[in-house]
Amino acid sequence: MAPGHSFEFAEIRISGERVLRPNLPVVLTGPMGSFRATMLLDTGADISMVGLPLARALGLDLSTRDRVFGVSGSTPVFRTSVLLEVLVPTGRTPALKIPLWVPTKAGLPPEPILGREVFFQENEVSFDMGRGAKGRFTVTHRPRRTP
Repeated sequence: MAPGHSFEFAEIRISGERVLRPNLPVVLTGPMGSFRATMLLDTGADISMVGLPLARALGLDLSTRDRVFGVSGSTPVFRTSVLLEVLVPTGRTPALKIPLWVPTKAGLPPEPILGREVFFQENEVSFDMGRGAKGRFTVTHRPRRTP
């Protein structure tokens, strides 16, 4: 297996409480260019999601509309895809074409989300919260098997 890339959890405060988040530095590429972003690595999300301004800046195809359902109800979205590379100390991981939902409502999602579809199929992800420290998470690319 390929060597893994380790990242420290990002510490944020929500209502005064310490929260550790697995934020991943990435490059997203669409027809109109590439942008660096930080995405929340979300093991509970099926599909990845970015806001409408970023999708438009990337020049993503926003012609397919749909509605998605989650714990907080439903919201209209555009279904599209984007190329994603993870930024690692030695450069970038191989690009993956990942499916993407883009909410039509401004302010959603509150931060870009990297869901399981494609990313977790191509990578092994492990979490180590540690004791009293920020902890780390590791992303290891799985080489494709040849028949």
